[in-house]
Amino acid sequence: MTTLQREFDREYEEDLAAEDERIELQKKEKMKSEKKKSELRIKRRELFEEEDALAKRPDIKRWMDRVRNGECTKERSIRAHDILSRHILRNLPEDSPLQTLDMSRNDLHDELASFVGDMLKRNKSIRKLELHENNLGPRTLSALSEAMESENNTLTYINLDDNPLLLPENHHNHHHHQQQHKDEKEDISTKNHGEEDLSGIQALGSCLRKNKSLTVLSLNNCGLNRRCGKILADAIETNDTLIMLNTDFSASSMDLADSLRISSKLEKNKYSRSVKIQEQRLQRLAFRKQKEIQDKIDEEKRKAEEEAKWIEKQRVERCEKRKKDAEDAERKRLEEEKAKEDERKRKEEAAKAASKKKGKKKGKKKKKKKKK
Repeated sequence: MTTLQREFDREYEEDLAAEDERIELQKKEKMKSEKKKSELRIKRRELFEEEDALAKRPDIKRWMDRVRNGECTKERSIRAHDILSRHILRNLPEDSPLQTLDMSRNDLHDELASFVGDMLKRNKSIRKLELHENNLGPRTLSALSEAMESENNTLTYINLDDNPLLLPENHHNHHHHQQQHKDEKEDISTKNHGEEDLSGIQALGSCLRKNKSLTVLSLNNCGLNRRCGKILADAIETNDTLIMLNTDFSASSMDLADSLRISSKLEKNKYSRSVKIQEQRLQRLAFRKQKEIQDKIDEEKRKAEEEAKWIEKQRVERCEKRKKDAEDAERKRLEEEKAKEDERKRKEEAAKAASKKKGKKKGKKKKKKKKK
């Protein structure tokens, strides 16, 4: 009886666990469905907002059409609020003539983080991105860094000056208030808030360890501190392409050892880059010289081939002329022989006719003599 009860208890526990698992699965499916519906509602609302904003800025609409059609200029400075900026970031094509995009001084916020990241993952033409004097924080820096770490190998210059890159999102409104009073502005610093968010700087560090295209990075007045200095120094030590890092680190906000590590590696990268550029220049010169030599050889070969073709053509023409002359001479000889033969036959026939006529006259004379 005890064994049977234990079996019943086990089956009951298993049924309870299965029911709990089913309920949990239903909850997850419901949450997933609600999240999807929420995302669709948000996207519809965003698209409606963008359409409404775009109707008020026909200049932006015309410019976006030119970008899509490959008819825009290489540089463009955009003055637009978050909604229009979101539309631009969402709809920039993968490739276009646009190489420099300036979206500075637009009071852009971290809500655009995913759009900045997605644009950089998708776009293969923009080389210079100006985002200074906005209200972008750790989320945007993380999204930008992740895109450059994994998928974007085109961007060479980024300016993020005057953005609160360490401020948690709940402090961005405070920074916005600071930006409105620039005459009393102090450097952005998390020490005034007692909190800092290093996730963006950590993502940037990871990016700098792997990225092979970025050469200039500007982070002035972004509230960076000693911890940021160490993260950047550790990352830059393994980076071979960055040649300029603009920051406002002071002796009090960055360890001297980290500062020396950064400056030393950047100088090394500059030297390596100058050597590489010189090698590439020499390679281009050697290639150009080799090409000139090869072009000269090809030209001489072309001329020789043309001359050989001309000589062959002349030979063929002479042969054809000789053949034609021989055929004409033979035809003329045959015509002359035929003419002679025709003349001989004509004379023979004339002679026969004359002889016959003469014979008839003699016969008439004989008849006349007999009658007499």
